[in-house]
Amino acid sequence: MLRPFTTKLAATIRVPLHQAIAFQRQVHSSATRLQSNDETPVSPPASEEAKKTLPQKASHIVRSILHGSEQVRQETKYTLSKVLARGKYVHELATHSVKPGCMEEYKAVVGELYPLIVRNLSPGAKLVGSWETDIGELDTA
Repeated sequence: MLRPFTTKLAATIRVPLHQAIAFQRQVHSSATRLQSNDETPVSPPASEEAKKTLPQKASHIVRSILHGSEQVRQETKYTLSKVLARGKYVHELATHSVKPGCMEEYKAVVGELYPLIVRNLSPGAKLVGSWETDIGELDTA
């Protein structure tokens, strides 16, 4: 026996731009810097990469090959966050099982209920539409 239909909000939500995560890039300094007093080149401070021993460097290379470099993983994480925060839409597609013979009643209830839900409970959401299955699994909306 099929259960009576249950309703879920099928809507599109626009993500505000102010929620974007800042994407920061590292700025690398040049190999030499000039002092302001005598204009002679000064070596930069020793980097962490230069301080690593040979086994540490080898381990880092193997880890980068197997799991990807840390810098690329961080950039990918920030890029995905920006894609979702650039004003793209977030969609929800809900499939409802409707009791046989009750499709017209279901459409009438959903036609009244969904606009009320969007207006009162989800002011940031935009209702796009509802579709009925003509070919495929019957009694679904």
